[in-house]
Amino acid sequence: MKKAFNIILAFLVLIIGFSCSKTKSYTDRLKDQEKAINRFIDDNNIVLLGDYPADHKFKENEFIYVNGVYLNVIKPGNGDTATYYQTKVLYRVKGMFIDADADTTYAFDSFTGAVHPGEFTYGNFSMTGDYDETYYYLSEGLGVPLSLLRDSCEVKMIVPFQLGSYYSQESYMPVYYERVRYIFEK
Repeated sequence: MKKAFNIILAFLVLIIGFSCSKTKSYTDRLKDQEKAINRFIDDNNIVLLGDYPADHKFKENEFIYVNGVYLNVIKPGNGDTATYYQTKVLYRVKGMFIDADADTTYAFDSFTGAVHPGEFTYGNFSMTGDYDETYYYLSEGLGVPLSLLRDSCEVKMIVPFQLGSYYSQESYMPVYYERVRYIFEK
């Protein structure tokens, strides 16, 4: 009986030991992300505006927090507005993933080289075809500016990992898009 008790006790100690791992909680990841984004904003002299400019004109370092992302409009676009679940959008991106744990960044650029534009239907931010490198950046956050702007718009954005791509969510890394250009497919 004493031997069985010792085996059960040892088993419980092992279970408790493994359950107290050093893995960060989701709350810890959110706090780390907030610090990383705030550090990025401070390091890059970004000014957060309280209201969206009626004329869509932002200075280079002015951003507004809207629908979960930090947004700076480079060009508001012209012509058509996007229609949810109908407008097919082609996009190119340049930016970096911000690693809060390592204080480093990982750059990407689909404006250069032979990379074709990514595409999605506004409102549907999941992969719909074969995987290619443009899906690496596809996210709900990428669609936020389309509720405010028009065809051929260009923006800068900081997208928290919760609204980021699958990779961003999996790695808990927010994304800074230095440039995003959208073209509506006709």
